[in-house]
Amino acid sequence: MCRSISMHCEIALTADAFPEIENEKQLVFDADSMIYIDATSFPQTNVIARKDDRLLLTEMAWGVVPTFEKDRDKVASRRMDMVNARAERVLDESSFWFKSGLVRKPVLVPVTNIFEYRHIHGWNNKVPYAIRTNQQPVFHPFYIPGMYQLHHEHDNQGRLIEVGSFTIITTAANEVMRQIHNGGNNPHRMPLFLPLDMAKQWISPARTKGDVKELLSYAIPSDQLDYHTVFTLNSKKVRPDGKPKDAYWEWPNLPDLGNDYPKGSATQTSLF
Repeated sequence: MCRSISMHCEIALTADAFPEIENEKQLVFDADSMIYIDATSFPQTNVIARKDDRLLLTEMAWGVVPTFEKDRDKVASRRMDMVNARAERVLDESSFWFKSGLVRKPVLVPVTNIFEYRHIHGWNNKVPYAIRTNQQPVFHPFYIPGMYQLHHEHDNQGRLIEVGSFTIITTAANEVMRQIHNGGNNPHRMPLFLPLDMAKQWISPARTKGDVKELLSYAIPSDQLDYHTVFTLNSKKVRPDGKPKDAYWEWPNLPDLGNDYPKGSATQTSLF
């Protein structure tokens, strides 16, 4: 799954990539607050959304609101399941994504990194990695495809307002991502990394069902991903070197990818 991202660059770079975009952002862009964005709090996040014939730069909450869920105690857990959508299910006519029509509401999420966690045998904490595509300069955004929903609800003052929420599409992990995202409840998954031309096709008003099927089946080659370890992300512990959360951090005794036992430890060996 993909539940944390970074947007560590100027939002103007997104406007440069999409010259026709209309800026409807309500929140002041704060680059420091977007170095680590965690979906577990359903944060307002920068997105590019196609609405009718307009391409909008706006904010939506990460995690599609399950408006169908009547049990209030289950809303948060159901919504957490809707932070991501499996590419394999998007065009499945029995899936929520298809039946609700969200497949016809494309969104792109500009990011500079996604974060994922690696399990090492014998370690209590998983090792976080920052991963990005290397098809653009460092600290330039790439774009993760998703889908969005609009619904109406009452605000704190009783006014009826339109609310947007979105999900990020994930797919089966490639070779390098399988070795990083190697544990947890949904191992061996990764975001649907699309090259810029394919990302533009995802958001295009002229795309067809055949286009969607082709895009959903895309698998980025491992050599088009760069990655490095970072300091603990979801902790109040202050990073000792004072660098941003998405900067490189060395984990002592971390083995190379493909070996999940710490350096210098006794490793499992084959009996055959």
